[in-house]
Amino acid sequence: MYGAEVWGYENIGLIEKFQLKYLKSFFLQTRQSTPNYMVYGETGKLPKEISIKTRMINYWKNLVT
Repeated sequence: MYGAEVWGYENIGLIEKFQLKYLKSFFLQTRQSTPNYMVYGETGKLPKEISIKTRMINYWKNLVT
């Protein structure tokens, strides 16, 4: 997440894919066909896209003000 304010608009899909694969395979030990919303609900985590875009918005808000 370091520097996500700058690079966050790129490669979000790749990061999401890696996070879900890790959570499904190693953390929860479920099949890859498990729905993503169940993985996020079970772990209590949010998709990285939400936190990256939040950081980007806050960064630009701080630059403007």
